Amino acid sequence: MTGEYDVARAHYQDTVQDREGNAISGASVRVLDPATGLLLGATLYVADTGVLTLANPLTTDSTGHFAFYLDTAQRVRLSTTAAGWSSASTLDVDVPIPPTSYALATDLTGHIGNLANPHAVTAAQAGAIPMTQKAAASGVAALNASSLVVQDPASADTERNPNTIVKRNAGGDIDARYLTSVYSMTTEAESNSTGVSRLVGKIGADLTAMRSVSAAGVYDFIKSLLDAAYSAITHTHSNSTLTADVARSNLLTNGGFQTWQRGGGWFTAQNAYSADRWQIFLGGTSTIQVGKSLDNGPSRENTLNGMYTHNANSGVIQTLKLTTDGLLELRGRTVSFSVYLWTGTANAVRAAVQTDGTGGATTYSAYHTGASTWQRLSVTVTVPDTATTITVYTAYLTASCTFYAAQAMLTVGSVAADYVPLHPADDLERCLRYYETTVGDPAGVPSIRGNGAGAGTQFGGTFFYRAVKPVPPTFTRVGTWTVSNCNQPTLGAAGRYAADFYTTTLAAGAALTWASSTADGVTVEANP
Repeated sequence: MTGEYDVARAHYQDTVQDREGNAISGASVRVLDPATGLLLGATLYVADTGVLTLANPLTTDSTGHFAFYLDTAQRVRLSTTAAGWSSASTLDVDVPIPPTSYALATDLTGHIGNLANPHAVTAAQAGAIPMTQKAAASGVAALNASSLVVQDPASADTERNPNTIVKRNAGGDIDARYLTSVYSMTTEAESNSTGVSRLVGKIGADLTAMRSVSAAGVYDFIKSLLDAAYSAITHTHSNSTLTADVARSNLLTNGGFQTWQRGGGWFTAQNAYSADRWQIFLGGTSTIQVGKSLDNGPSRENTLNGMYTHNANSGVIQTLKLTTDGLLELRGRTVSFSVYLWTGTANAVRAAVQTDGTGGATTYSAYHTGASTWQRLSVTVTVPDTATTITVYTAYLTASCTFYAAQAMLTVGSVAADYVPLHPADDLERCLRYYETTVGDPAGVPSIRGNGAGAGTQFGGTFFYRAVKPVPPTFTRVGTWTVSNCNQPTLGAAGRYAADFYTTTLAAGAALTWASSTADGVTVEANP
């Protein structure tokens, strides 16, 4: 007997608990659309019958329990808040349609006890040895005293055990068959023609030696022969044989859009930098706002958000200067760029790579479909031998839209690579190569201290950067520093490693100036 339980709708239930496992009653559970983060538009039902509906958000009962039904199986996001919680708990879950029936325990017991082959399983389905190779009429192989399968003498032509190979070698017909079999073993992707040639030649040269080996040692002899030959094969992998999840080095700075030293936005000006190294490029009278968006990327990371009004093609770009960035080795190489983009507008945004030099061009990915989902877009180009720049468009914009960008990756090779995040310390170090800011703190640094014999005495010091710059940077004092018996500091010469700054006394005696708040300090910017 089978117990039937028909279910037409998807069902989900759970219990909200605190860290000690205590049920939380009266908690608010919002059922959201994972793609938009908004309340789910589908109707929530009390029961499978679909008669009574539930309000969204839900409220847990006295035991912390909540449940709901949906018309279709789907993924939803549950955001739970409760009195005393400092933030919402968010979880993505799948709401499935349960199976339509369940077998009873008595059914399973009865089925196991049925020895009459109720499913009509054949010998071949059970793994019986073929008729040409079996040693018993039942199809079950017999074993000898060494626990090895006994070979049927009548099927000697089909045997492949080492002893038989050696015995049949005297007839001169083993060479082609054996070497063909070995050749087929070496046609994997890691083999090459040189390796195959060495392997076949090695075995062919040693066939005579195989005849003199005792039957007991044949297996070990052949194994050692193959091991030695295989070790001589050169293992090579071209980029085209790699998959996207093979980790490779990212050539971009701040490819994950996690570093925003200039602030979180909004950035609107032509050529302005937003996230570190990501620059605004506007065509015609197009306008844009670029800022930092929190915790909404494909891996729940921060992303770059843009709101764009179109007039002429525009974008958010990062340019690699091959000469001043020290990347001349990319000339003549094939590179691949990939980025995750989100938008709700079709045919508005895509990825692109632009190169200069002889034959340089702009190459585009497919457009984002506008399905309000994260989509990975990629481009592969060959860099001209005379190129001086490579510009990647994390968003090449051709229509008004709102978009998000995440996980930008530029690698050498014809296969785009999945994004590999850098450690935050390494990611920041790349950004500091091009831009850094130092602001005042309660300790009174940075500062300049000196002592003058009278008014107009000049004194100063050297400011060492946190990272070596690719070119001499622009060194700028920010804010109004606190001064004592001296003028505001003046900036002097700036090199790739450090810069000079100084001030002058107002009268004889000790003098001091320092950045006393986070509104004061210096910025160092080097854009090759």
